[in-house]
Amino acid sequence: MAPATVLHLRSETKPFEHRSALSPTVVRKLVDHGFQVNVERSPERIFEDAEFEAEGATLVEEGLWPTAPKHHIVIGLKELPDENPFPLEQGGGTLYDLEFLESNGRRIAAFGYYAGYAGAALVRAFLSSFESQADFGIQFQALMNWAWQLEHGKEPPLPGKRHYHYKADLDKEVKEQVSRGAQKNGGRLPRVLVTGALGRCGTG
Repeated sequence: MAPATVLHLRSETKPFEHRSALSPTVVRKLVDHGFQVNVERSPERIFEDAEFEAEGATLVEEGLWPTAPKHHIVIGLKELPDENPFPLEQGGGTLYDLEFLESNGRRIAAFGYYAGYAGAALVRAFLSSFESQADFGIQFQALMNWAWQLEHGKEPPLPGKRHYHYKADLDKEVKEQVSRGAQKNGGRLPRVLVTGALGRCGTG
C-alpha cells in the first residue's frame, strides 16, 4: 500500500493574517480520503488548534515547515519570507503558486464568494512608518468609511479595524454605520461600489 500523501499547513506569519488555507471541515474530508494532514500550531489563526486535531489532523510545532521532508506538500496563504537562501531551495523543494496559473496572459484563479463579500466592505490601507513596524496593514471598511466621513468629515479618519470572528458581526456594524451615514445624506445610500481593477473579486 502506498504511503499517504502528507499535507502540511503552515502557520502564517504576516501581521494581522488570521485566515487559514484549510478549515477543520476540509481537513476532515482530506483525512477521510486518505491524506495525512499536519497542522502547525498557530496563535493567530481564526480556527483553534484543537478544532483541527478533532478532525484528524496531527498538530506540529509552529514554524516547522522549512525542515519538512521533501515529499510533504506545504500549504500556506501569503508570500514566503524573502530570505537568502530561499527556504524551499534549502531542501530542493518546488513552489506551486496559484498566482501564476494563467491563460492568455491573465490569471485564471479568481477569488471566491467571500473574498468578494469582504472586498465590498473592506479596503486595505497601508501605513509605512511606525516606531516598531513598517508596512503595517490596517483594514478600513469602504462603506463604513463613507458613513464615517458623512458624520465626522475626513478628520479624524475612520479608526482602524481588525478582523471579525463572524460574518454577522461585520454585517451588523456595517449596517449600523451606513444607516447613520444615510441619515446625514438625506436618506440616500451609495449606488455603486467598485472593488478591484477588473471586477473579479468574487460575486459578493
